[in-house]
Amino acid sequence: KNGTYSSATTKGKQIQEALNKISLEQQHEITFSIGVALQSKDISFQDLFNQADQALYYVKKSTKHNYMFYSPALS
Repeated sequence: KNGTYSSATTKGKQIQEALNKISLEQQHEITFSIGVALQSKDISFQDLFNQADQALYYVKKSTKHNYMFYSPALS
């Protein structure tokens, strides 16, 4: 599971860096918010989607221009 979090965190940072680079090159501000949910064997697609959506809502509400992993504390 740690490898999955690590991979997702790495991808989130890569997206953030790419958008920051575009912002600087194009002289436009680009912001993003990403909600991340990790799939387990016993979760349906709809539940996974809802978890990512909850994480997205939280990051938009709190920090913006960032990504956040779903945790049960967000529910």
